[in-house]
Formats: sequence, structure tokens, C-alpha cells
Amino acid sequence: NQDIKSFEFSVVDPLGNTERYFFRNGFEYEDVIKKTNFIRVIYDGKLVKALDNVKAIKQRMTPASYGESDYDKFIITNSTYVLLDGKMKEVNFRKGKLINEFPSLKAEIKSYFKENSVDINNTKDISDLFQYIDEKLAKKDS
Repeated sequence: NQDIKSFEFSVVDPLGNTERYFFRNGFEYEDVIKKTNFIRVIYDGKLVKALDNVKAIKQRMTPASYGESDYDKFIITNSTYVLLDGKMKEVNFRKGKLINEFPSLKAEIKSYFKENSVDINNTKDISDLFQYIDEKLAKKDS
């Protein structure tokens, strides 16, 4: 009878790479995310958090070919958010857009991208990038 606050699981791909999935609730963003929704936490730092809202939507599909039956298809959608200074904002994880989200660190983030060949679709790379951003913001606040 306890309320679940978070859960995690890992997936190992055929090459042996492990992808960790950690979900937590308690976040709220406008009418999009409620405190009871579980959100994937990509990075959880002192000053910044990177979150991914993953949804599976069931959609009824009608085939283009005559005589085939309708079927259900699940479509996975995700929206990515950054929580900074107590404010959550939806962001686009393309390099140029992400750099603009942190204007005070623009030069440092550009340099990080050049030095580390960041793959925006790789969770580990994104987590490392946000750790770097979190550390830089902490130094600026000191």
C-alpha cells in the first residue's frame, strides 16, 4: 500500500550496451505533465534536470489496400524538458537549439560539442552534456 515515487529498469542491446531507464513522478508542467505522471529522468543534477516525457498512443489504422482489416498501431512520442531554477521548459535537443537554451554558456557548450562529438540521440552523451552544463552553472553561481 505504498505510493510508488520512482522505478527503473535497464535494457541490454545485442552488442552488450546497457541503457538505463529511470522514471520519477512529482514534476508538473502546464497542462502537459501532471505530478502523478512518470517522467524519464535523463539527468538529475543540482541546478539542472533533463527529462523525457514518453507516451505510447494507440491509434486505429485503416490499410490503403481494399479488403484488409483495420488494425491498432502504437505510436511512441516523446517531449524533452529542462528543469532549471524551478522552471520547466520544453526544449528541442538539436545542437543549435540546445545551445540557445543556455545563453550564458553558449561558448562553453559549443566547445563541448566540438571536443566530444556528442550524439544527440544517445542518452549517455546527453547525460554527460547536462552534467557538464550543471557543473558550469554551479561555478558561475559560486
